Amino acid sequence: MNDKFLRCCDKHKIQLDKTKPIKQYARYFRGFTKFHSLSYQRGGNAISYWVSCKNNECVQKHGLCFSEVIYYFQFNNEYYAFIKIYKCINKT
Repeated sequence: MNDKFLRCCDKHKIQLDKTKPIKQYARYFRGFTKFHSLSYQRGGNAISYWVSCKNNECVQKHGLCFSEVIYYFQFNNEYYAFIKIYKCINKT
């Protein structure tokens, strides 16, 4: 586990127990929909790593911002996505 990952978990109050395994995934399936992450090597031209996320701190007050999924992980039977959120810009 790298420092950035640990800081992110602390920020979002994900209590990691280092004695329990963390499973990391490059893809996530939800029903019949498949999502890729940037860590997926065989994605070809797929851009399903681009997602929109609820962002209450959006400076443009959009409420949704674009993000890239770096990878997915599972801990304590809960699924998470490690993402990079892009800030909205003012086009005026």
